[in-house]
Amino acid sequence: MNGDCCAEPVAGPVVDARVLRHAWTALGPLRCGDWPAPYSLQSPHREETLAVLDEVLAGVYLAVDAEGRLRWLGKAHRDGGIGARLRDHLRHLERARVFTGVFVVEADPFSPGT
Repeated sequence: MNGDCCAEPVAGPVVDARVLRHAWTALGPLRCGDWPAPYSLQSPHREETLAVLDEVLAGVYLAVDAEGRLRWLGKAHRDGGIGARLRDHLRHLERARVFTGVFVVEADPFSPGT
């Protein structure tokens, strides 16, 4: 770590042959999880994934396509959780066709607003 700012990057999961870094620092003290957790949005896992993500009330999500390319980066803090937000996205046929996976960093839903 240098004295200027932040800890040195720590390697995380690979998306599209690129390594995610600093995911745990992006939310600072608001984060609950560690590295982004990967979930499948492909059949037959889509409904199971959305049900699990209904319990994640706040966080950042990265939707990827079949090649692992980032297609959408978003955040959610709502009743129904990230699962509800993803269902909104999946109502758009193009997104429903393209989104095959999602990485999620959970945040503390009870943290104070900034």
